[in-house]
Amino acid sequence: MKHTQSCPKCSGSGLVRGEDGIDDICPECNGKGFVTFTSKDKIFESSFMKIVLFSVLFLIIFYSLFAISITIFRFNFTVEIILLFIGHAALATILISYLMLKSLSDGSSAG
Repeated sequence: MKHTQSCPKCSGSGLVRGEDGIDDICPECNGKGFVTFTSKDKIFESSFMKIVLFSVLFLIIFYSLFAISITIFRFNFTVEIILLFIGHAALATILISYLMLKSLSDGSSAG
């Protein structure tokens, strides 16, 4: 199902102000002032869904590698706990960094 909404880049005007101060045709909507999308496009476009998808993929890969490594190397319990902590800390660091950069880029484009 197709949906239409006001272009988020030009706020529906069809024009964006360039760095030189001159209004140009919006590259997002090609000057129409609106964008058309399907429901599926909108779901995967959202930042939340990107974060969830990345987290799930990261954890699947991490736990797969973790399971393979403990069967091959026969780590003791303390090393396994440390490896689990490092993997989850890495995921948290990546997610926090992404959210901070996203908020900084959203804040700079709004001003």
